Amino acid sequence: MDKKTGALQGLRVLDLGQVIAGNFCSVLLADFGADIIKIERPGVGDGLRYMGKTIDGISTGHMVDNRGKRCITLNLQEEKGREIFFELLKISDVVVENYAAGVMEKMGLGYDALKKANPKIILARVSGFGQYGPKSGLSGYDRVGMAYGGITYLTGDPDGPPMRPGLGIADYMSGMFAALGVMFALYHRDAAGSGEGQMIDLGLYESVFRVMESTAVDYKLFGDIRGRVGNKHPLSVPGDHYLTKDKRWVTIASGNDKVFKKLAAAMGREDLLSDPRFVSHGERTKPENRAAIEEICKQWFAERDEKECAAALEKDVPYSAILNIEDIFKEEHYRARENIIEVMQDTVGKIYMQGVVPKMTGTPGEVNWAGASLGAFNDEIFKGLLGMSDEKIAELKAESII
Repeated sequence: MDKKTGALQGLRVLDLGQVIAGNFCSVLLADFGADIIKIERPGVGDGLRYMGKTIDGISTGHMVDNRGKRCITLNLQEEKGREIFFELLKISDVVVENYAAGVMEKMGLGYDALKKANPKIILARVSGFGQYGPKSGLSGYDRVGMAYGGITYLTGDPDGPPMRPGLGIADYMSGMFAALGVMFALYHRDAAGSGEGQMIDLGLYESVFRVMESTAVDYKLFGDIRGRVGNKHPLSVPGDHYLTKDKRWVTIASGNDKVFKKLAAAMGREDLLSDPRFVSHGERTKPENRAAIEEICKQWFAERDEKECAAALEKDVPYSAILNIEDIFKEEHYRARENIIEVMQDTVGKIYMQGVVPKMTGTPGEVNWAGASLGAFNDEIFKGLLGMSDEKIAELKAESII
């Protein structure tokens, strides 16, 4: 395993992640050099392995969100499996899990037990509603996290029902917040010199609620309950999705007077700048004036192909075509920044996936392999890291411990 350039080289993480949130937390660390030992139940594995599209029995989601991890099997339901886990724990820095609250405690793997075995351990926990509170014992999946966190209520057309966003926002944001929490805890332990581990407790809904802009402040100060606005933004006028002459969807953002002046010039509509309805951002945000400027923009885009729109706007106005994944693969900018990378998977071979984010000049990230087959690194961990004999490994396999 070559992890010479990653910022997290030397960091060892035991990953008990299931499906998305826990897995995404640890894969972000893997991308920057951490040694992630992904622990899965023998013969079963993480549910992400079987979700969505699969090839050779492995899902594409597993290939992406478990890339760069050393996948092993270990039965934590059995005492012998837990004993091996604690051997690994003693030489590790972080544990990541996203079971329902209380599951780790039932297995004898709660934070108190982990801390007793390794006082420096950092335990990152993601659950539906957190480890305490009236709802802590309830199940919470991504859809529930988005609904309880408030984003579902805001998504959709004004006269339509609340809509689920197109991706697993709660799961993926929680993975990011959990990874950020790990970095905070590592800084406190190592850079600040406390030498202490700690527990990170995160509910899926909390990640959503944290990015709900100023909605909480607006409610308590003004009584505002923000509703659904479709593709519009209350402070960016004009700003919507527009259909071009060649049937491509595009978008712009004009959040201030400076940008609006550039937009009017690029459209060849400097006359708009002297129209009293549009002379200032405050005037443009009035509902009746907003409708008028949006209709003007809608007509302008409908009379031009997407390439014409891009040529006129993108140098001076925040603008983009609305890309699907086929469009993205064709984009020169994506290639130039290595946003799509070629990775090897141990059973499928060469595949393509998202590159490492963010770019770092001194310690760049790297993806060495896609999510591996179940137990692919058993020998490397049990023999190489823990020093088990072939006979011992055979015995554990026979007992379904590994």
